[in-house]
Amino acid sequence: MIIGSTYSQELNDAYQRAYDIGITTMPTIQKADLEGNAYRKHFAKMITEFAIKVLKKQPNTSLACSFIDITKESDEMKFYIKTACQLGLM
Repeated sequence: MIIGSTYSQELNDAYQRAYDIGITTMPTIQKADLEGNAYRKHFAKMITEFAIKVLKKQPNTSLACSFIDITKESDEMKFYIKTACQLGLM
């Protein structure tokens, strides 16, 4: 349920659907920051969650998928970037 949203019905519905199927883990639409910048790490998390939970894809863990530009990212974001690569999405 979305409370106090100033977003359009379309964005409210999109957020709710994404939350319901686990694409976003942000507990409120306000925290989802729909008008903020989306970076590779955020996109990697969303597409990975969608590919695994909705499309039932499995990553090819034999792929190394290493990136030199993610050393300062959190372990969570490193995981999603690598997994997105192993899914063939990045």
